Amino acid sequence: MIYEIIHKRNLKRGTR
Repeated sequence: MIYEIIHKRNLKRGTR
């Protein structure tokens, strides 16, 4: 799902 991609990108950026 798109949500998973955003979550992974946030993890790399360190943003919750």
